[in-house]
Amino acid sequence: MSLLALQNANVLDPSGTRFLPDHHVLIEDGRTIAIGPGAAPPWTAQWRRHDLAGTYLLPGLIDSHFHLVSRSASQVDDSLVGFGQVEGVVNAAERLAAGVTAVRDCGCRHRGIFALQAAIESGLVRGPRTFAAGTNPTGPKAPPHWRNVVATGPESLRAAVRQQVADGADWVKLILSHAEDPTDWAAVTSYLTAEEISAAVDEAQSLGVPIGCHCEGADVAELAVLAGMHALEHAPLITDRVAELMAQRGVVYVPTVWAFSSDAGLDLATLPAARRDALRHWQDEHRASVARAHAAGVTIAAGSDAEGSLPARDVLVSELLALRDCGLSTVDLLAAATRVGAALIGHGEDLGVLRSGALADLIAVRENPLADITALRDPTLVVARGQVVRDGSGDELPESARASVVATNRWIG
Repeated sequence: MSLLALQNANVLDPSGTRFLPDHHVLIEDGRTIAIGPGAAPPWTAQWRRHDLAGTYLLPGLIDSHFHLVSRSASQVDDSLVGFGQVEGVVNAAERLAAGVTAVRDCGCRHRGIFALQAAIESGLVRGPRTFAAGTNPTGPKAPPHWRNVVATGPESLRAAVRQQVADGADWVKLILSHAEDPTDWAAVTSYLTAEEISAAVDEAQSLGVPIGCHCEGADVAELAVLAGMHALEHAPLITDRVAELMAQRGVVYVPTVWAFSSDAGLDLATLPAARRDALRHWQDEHRASVARAHAAGVTIAAGSDAEGSLPARDVLVSELLALRDCGLSTVDLLAAATRVGAALIGHGEDLGVLRSGALADLIAVRENPLADITALRDPTLVVARGQVVRDGSGDELPESARASVVATNRWIG
């Protein structure tokens, strides 16, 4: 039996709008069993006690668009799988240390993601709860180096969806379209027909698994919503009509604004002036799309879609800051990184919220994130599956190990 008592914390109310001062939280065998004011009731020596005086306790963060195993290539070989898995182990540990206790993994070029997921669940690898999509069904026009499985025709798409679920996928992600020119997001190539999209959505729903899509282009976004898609990933062009349809149908928007921004690593200085101005225009349109969707009442989830094999530990906070620039309040931001993400992975009742009966994935931070969302950058305490995995005592990946993996990434294809 595992017993944990967290004392004297400011605890986030289930509404997500305020912190309750001087509260205790009792955790037994991975679940929160009691929350209340003042000191915890008397306990035996079996209870492990943590005094969190002055800190702010809230649910663990959920990154709704991440790739733990980020390597991709046209051909899957031993090198791709092996080094990808090593990076995945490091990525998983870093996400957890950052307070990200669950990730919605949006695609892997091979089935190695399921092995990593199993290793995390067994405790062999330290990492966040992982809800994986596997490879991504798409059409033959899609780039071959992406995390794809190619299908042609409605029945082939149905079979591809069934295969992902049989492989162990928790959900399915389609690749619908892409803007080939990074400075012209209006000109997109569609990879799947309306009939193929509808068939895939219908198959996923019949199997009882959520389905989302990589989506670029306003017309494709509308097509996806009308087909019954559960979530749109990226979707940098959302019209008023699409926003209204998304709100009506409960479609979740995972815009990954940061990943499309210059802050994600794109060097604008290398572009000619005209292309630089064009890119800035589309980045503005992306932010305007998020603002439009938010105003229409669309549910927005925070996903970093971090570029590179070993992104910065606090990359999800970078996405929250980008969403803040689109008009979301700190209450909206906390929801986007907790309970909205939990609902998106089908765990709205027991993840992403701090209440009795919920799974005990929690973080503590020094300052009030409702006053300043950057307080989430450096948790002083991380609890995952009811166990303390970081307590501010320097439990971090040694810099030498991180540098070694980064160096490996530079010379492996």
